Amino acid sequence: MAREVAGTGARIGAGTVASERPEIVTRGERRRSFSAEEKVRLVAETVQPGETVTAVSRRHGICTSLLHRWRRTARGEVPSRRAARA
Repeated sequence: MAREVAGTGARIGAGTVASERPEIVTRGERRRSFSAEEKVRLVAETVQPGETVTAVSRRHGICTSLLHRWRRTARGEVPSRRAARA
């Protein structure tokens, strides 16, 4: 027995697989850039008593891994070999 694929008007029968159209998603916003002063301010927030990297990143809408990277840079840590290859 054939059935209609929701919203498409196409019909498929028993044992038939409906083909799907690929959806193209474009990025709506550009990559943000942060000044050195902004980075310092955000890293400073993470070292305040009772504060967490996750809370600061959520509050400012940035990725936690980015904030962790800035913290490592501020401590003067050398990037790992893995990060250097990427």
